[in-house]
Amino acid sequence: MLPEEFYLTGPPVAGELLLRRTIDRVRREGARAARLRFAALALTALLTLATATGLGLALGDRLRPVSAQVAFAASGNGAMLDVSVRPGTDGSRLGVTLAGMRPGLSCRLTVLGADGSTVVAGSWRTTTTSQHLDLSVYLDPARITAVELTAGDGVDLRASR
Repeated sequence: MLPEEFYLTGPPVAGELLLRRTIDRVRREGARAARLRFAALALTALLTLATATGLGLALGDRLRPVSAQVAFAASGNGAMLDVSVRPGTDGSRLGVTLAGMRPGLSCRLTVLGADGSTVVAGSWRTTTTSQHLDLSVYLDPARITAVELTAGDGVDLRASR
């Protein structure tokens, strides 16, 4: 039980000095406890938010829906190009099938991005009339708009969406 003087809203009018100091001290301690509770609650909320943000960043790529495979095809001058694009760890994986090219030609495959960027996916020399290559580029599959094949004998193939 607290004495009735504790519930006064101001200092006692003609109270003793010891009682006045006691009441002031109790009030200060109550205010201090309220500030500490608020600080602890704010800190807990901040740490929870930081943890959730960190988890979201760490798991964001893994939880992102995998985009569907995209295919590009082109033919001309007796040559046929078929490119399948699928998501990779840091961009896209390209499955390139080339047919109708004579052996010994130097070829270069260029990938065109939606923002106008061009990335050389690879260059090679044909060994047979038909071959398959696995290449990769740092562009996201959704950003790839076209692929271009340039061969040494003037064969240029372009496939776009």
